Amino acid sequence: MSIQKNSNDDTSGPTGATGPQGATGPIGETGPQGITGVTGPAGWLTLIANSITGPTGPIGATGLSGPSGVQGPQGATGPIGNNGATGATGPVGETGATGIPGPSGAQGPQGSTGPIGNNGAAGPTGPIGGTGATGPQGISSAINGVLGSPGIIIRNSNSFVQTGSSITLSPGLYAVSITMLMTQGNNLPFSGTCVWLRTSFSDSINSNIPSYDIIQPSLASGSLTSGCIFATLNGIVLIYNGSSAPKTYYYIAGNTSLGSVGFTSQLDKFGGDYWSENRIIAFKIG
Repeated sequence: MSIQKNSNDDTSGPTGATGPQGATGPIGETGPQGITGVTGPAGWLTLIANSITGPTGPIGATGLSGPSGVQGPQGATGPIGNNGATGATGPVGETGATGIPGPSGAQGPQGSTGPIGNNGAAGPTGPIGGTGATGPQGISSAINGVLGSPGIIIRNSNSFVQTGSSITLSPGLYAVSITMLMTQGNNLPFSGTCVWLRTSFSDSINSNIPSYDIIQPSLASGSLTSGCIFATLNGIVLIYNGSSAPKTYYYIAGNTSLGSVGFTSQLDKFGGDYWSENRIIAFKIG
């Protein structure tokens, strides 16, 4: 039994092939699939054995491209390239003009004192210097007077008498210090009210007048009063020997009438070496 092929049965071809895929963008969405063709009715051969496939229908129209996909993440940074070669050194530029000096800063605080360094080695001994010029003559030491022995008796009088003591002075100015003990004698209290005794120096053993070489003060005086056994006469007389040679000055005492009261007795062994307190000593002062 044969089956006839009805040409009217092939009005619909097989499903057209899927259009080619659009170029790949960044991964975009897949475009919509083309419309599937309508399946035609089975031909007479279909009844026998899946009828022969008809000719391929025309390619359907290309579907529209889908919208661009979202940009993908940035790729990883590539490795750092090698350094380029060092360029040649350029020429040295000219020296610029010197700038104006800035103001000096404030002085900083003083640093702490460092430790004392070790002593250096002793230097060699220098040569002995020449002898210096002779200096001016210095002031001489004290000059002691010569005391008479043992001393004299002093009675009330208005004149001076020689005591037997003296001092010799070279040219110059001297301060002559005098200390003499006064007593009535025999360790008896003075019987009068008061005796005032004056002393000085004369130019000669034969003169009882004070020397004109004496300048103020010119007298050394003292007193012994009633009831006292002893008293001392103390004073300084200035003598200037203006001559060119040493000169001896003689110690004189007396002139008691002015200043004494009730002096009717005497002073014993005055002005000599009998009493240990007695002395005449001079110091050159010019």
